[in-house]
Amino acid sequence: LGYTRELNDKILSGFDAWQELHQVNLEYQLILGEGWVSILERFQKALETRVDEEKPITSLEALANLWYEVADSAFIDLFRSEPYIRTQGRLLSASLTYRIRQR
Repeated sequence: LGYTRELNDKILSGFDAWQELHQVNLEYQLILGEGWVSILERFQKALETRVDEEKPITSLEALANLWYEVADSAFIDLFRSEPYIRTQGRLLSASLTYRIRQR
């Protein structure tokens, strides 16, 4: 009754927001993890292509440049994808909701 009921509602509301934030964060991290897997697969294919074309990597700089080229392309594809955009939006919304309910 009264004050304790309101406090209990506020605490439960905050906990619900916390749960939603962590659930959406997990989904977001899974999408990023899949993105990293894609980058590694693309990098491996790029290295295999260079071997097939008999264009070996001769320096760490060349290896790093190839990595940046592959990673940039893969991240651009990831960040433009519908699942990423939707999940990032949900993460932002859940984060703001949680911050508001912390008060």
